[in-house]
Amino acid sequence: MIKLMSLLQLVRLPFATVPFRLLHVVQSAMFLIQFKIIKLNTLLILTIFLSSNAFAEPLRITTITNSQYVPVGIEIITEAYRRIGLEIKIVAMPASAALEHANRGLSDAELFRIDNINLKYKNLIKIPVVVNSLQGNAVVKDKNIKISQWQDLSKYRFGIRKGVRYMEMATKDMNKEVVQDNKQLLKMLMADRVDIIILSRLNAIIHLREPEYKDFIIIEPSLTTLSLFHYVNKKNKHLVEPLTKALMELEEEGFIKKVRDDFIESLQH
Repeated sequence: MIKLMSLLQLVRLPFATVPFRLLHVVQSAMFLIQFKIIKLNTLLILTIFLSSNAFAEPLRITTITNSQYVPVGIEIITEAYRRIGLEIKIVAMPASAALEHANRGLSDAELFRIDNINLKYKNLIKIPVVVNSLQGNAVVKDKNIKISQWQDLSKYRFGIRKGVRYMEMATKDMNKEVVQDNKQLLKMLMADRVDIIILSRLNAIIHLREPEYKDFIIIEPSLTTLSLFHYVNKKNKHLVEPLTKALMELEEEGFIKKVRDDFIESLQH
């Protein structure tokens, strides 16, 4: 401390009274002191940031209840957030409610939805990497019913699930039954309240394994095939760039394809 005080006192001396070599030593010492102070401040700020991030609440991500596509989405999106240092919590709810929560900022993001969902839900921002895909199919009891396009549905009594936008848009001007979940659709078809129900193909395959629905028929080919994207609420727009990068890396590594393929294979056993 005495040596440091002496050096500091020398700094105050007129330049002419301080030998050049000694002045150089003093300046070097002062620079070293300033550098250490800056380094300590940087470490303190970094420590505070990491501590606050470590104890932050997981981000809430809404998704649709009783959808067979959700496990694939959860595995992919969880890994994407992990790579940018964040944890997530999945909150399942009816399809329309999940979108409303994400759009209003009551949750942080929506697990996955079809392209351009943000044209209606304007507070959502799409992460432009495909995380999954789905096919929409007609399901019937009567094998004589023939459906090859959406317009064919207008000749029948049919039902769709509320909040599933591709179904709502494709049948916009048609008379139909609209219910909250797939189980309700299946029960309506079983009770002959409708002639046809629309399900995503994967959901249909799973549900038709149940004994009570074993005689139902999935009409092929699918009425539509759609890509699915992750969406974040605009309050989290700072996550768009890092999430896009993380998902692109997962795609390039083959992670996304492997998760999908492994899940499909698991359904075949």
